[in-house]
Amino acid sequence: MKNFKVRGKKIGDGAWVSGTGTVLTGENLAHVHVPTTDGEQGEWLQVDAATVGLYTELEDKKTNEVYESDIVSFCPLNYCEGYQLKVGVVKYGPGKIYFETPAGETYFYENVKENKKIKDLEVIGNIYDNPELLEQASN
Repeated sequence: MKNFKVRGKKIGDGAWVSGTGTVLTGENLAHVHVPTTDGEQGEWLQVDAATVGLYTELEDKKTNEVYESDIVSFCPLNYCEGYQLKVGVVKYGPGKIYFETPAGETYFYENVKENKKIKDLEVIGNIYDNPELLEQASN
C-alpha cells in the first residue's frame, strides 16, 4: 500500500507539518506521521483534520512543494509574456491537478506526474492562513 505525503496544521502551535500518512481520530482531528531524518520511527502529530491536504507531486518555480488548498499564481497558457498571471486554489485528484480562480474559472492539468512543470507556478499562500489573497485576486 502506498503512503501518500500530506500536510496539516498542528494542534497547539499551528505549525504546518508534513508526513507520510494520516489517520482521522475525530470530527476535527487527525494525526500525520512525521518521519525523522535519522531513520528512526518518527512520530504521529495531532493536526486539524480540515487542514489536511495531499502533496500534488509538483514543485513551484522556487522548489516549494505544492499541496491541496495552496493558493498559487500561474500562467494558464504555454507562454505568459504580456499576459497577467492567474491566482487560484489548488485542487488535486488522481493524475490531475486543477486550479479554481475567485472568478469561477477552472484550469485542469492532466498527467501531473509526467508533466511536472506548469508555467510560472508559484505558491503564494494557502486558504487557511491567507484567505485575503483570493479576495485581492478577485478585485
